[in-house]
Amino acid sequence: MIRVGRGRNAITLEGLEADQIEAELNAQVGDILDVLKEQAVEIRKNAQATWPVKTGKSKDGFYEITTIIDDGQRLEVSILNKEPYVPYIKSTKVGTELDVVRNRSPLGEMRKAANKARKDIALMLKAVLEDKLKKMFGGS
Repeated sequence: MIRVGRGRNAITLEGLEADQIEAELNAQVGDILDVLKEQAVEIRKNAQATWPVKTGKSKDGFYEITTIIDDGQRLEVSILNKEPYVPYIKSTKVGTELDVVRNRSPLGEMRKAANKARKDIALMLKAVLEDKLKKMFGGS
């Protein structure tokens, strides 16, 4: 499954066409996509472990998808949820006292984790690119 674009205008491709695009992407930038997917899976698993709704579909509805941004020059691995009500879920209880109750979106916590992971991703991608360049130009 491949997604093209962002937000409501995004198009999700499935089937043979998506498989062909994904195969071409893996041939061109497979190592880089692997790093992005690895980080996305880690963020999703951490979010699921602390998800405020312990039963139900929302916790298990998360999945990763490769997204091609409109200009075709950028790729990202998005974490989506198939349940439409997920943005409205709040973690309201933090602690045991009444004055520590806060409305906090667990999706906001996922965004924080993704922003924090950017530095790690940059270092991992640097290592992948250096390795590719060494292989291409015969460096040691």
